[in-house]
Amino acid sequence: MRAAIERVIDAPAERLGPLLTESERQGFRFVRRLVEEWESGANRFDRPGEVLFVARVGDEVVGVCGLNVDPHAGDPAIGRVRHLYVRVSHRRSGIGEQLVADVVEAARGRFARLHLRTTNLTAARLYERFGFRRTGEGRDRTHVLDVGTPAAALLEQTYAAFNARDVDAVLALMHADVDWPNGLEGGRVHGHRAVREYWTRQWGSIDPHVEPRAFTTEADGRIAVDVRQVVRDRAGALLKDEMVQHVYRIEGGLIRSMEIRPAP
Repeated sequence: MRAAIERVIDAPAERLGPLLTESERQGFRFVRRLVEEWESGANRFDRPGEVLFVARVGDEVVGVCGLNVDPHAGDPAIGRVRHLYVRVSHRRSGIGEQLVADVVEAARGRFARLHLRTTNLTAARLYERFGFRRTGEGRDRTHVLDVGTPAAALLEQTYAAFNARDVDAVLALMHADVDWPNGLEGGRVHGHRAVREYWTRQWGSIDPHVEPRAFTTEADGRIAVDVRQVVRDRAGALLKDEMVQHVYRIEGGLIRSMEIRPAP
């Protein structure tokens, strides 16, 4: 059975009513805690990288799973998988796998590592199929998964490689079909080969240096970077020294697109 996975952005109490009732009959209180924390404002899955998904079959919500910044880790690059619950009537139908897969995918490019805690052997086996490994690192977690470089670190690597003129290192951080602005000549270029050719032309005529100053996550999930851009000609004469903003879409831990904006 294939469910529709939807992101929750409004108060979930009404949608999760049947799930909450059943989960408490099963002896679990975490769905109620999810609803209560949302209503109180304690946790609405609205910090950078956080998300709450529900699984829907027809008009019925049959599952839920969330992703938070891990409050126990003290590190915004570590996320926590929370509140996975699937209705009894829809278990063993792949819905739990769908929810976990979407949570892990949402974490890529936002978090370096995921933590979770479960004492349920069936849930543990599900997580382990996604590569989570058992750990004795702390009482707050039973499983961990490394999901790659978080967005800020990924982009810092990109800028450092660009400034070093290491085009292969930059392209390794980009999607094969990357959509990139041609800031020198206008328009856009697409794919690794076109980006390589564009930068070869650019570096042959000017000497740009870009320094990221601040990273923010926009409402649509893109990463906006405030950048100091210093451009010199090939003889070293200063052409520009200005602030601009680069806005990135990251998919699967790789840069999918970028646009250039004036500094805010």
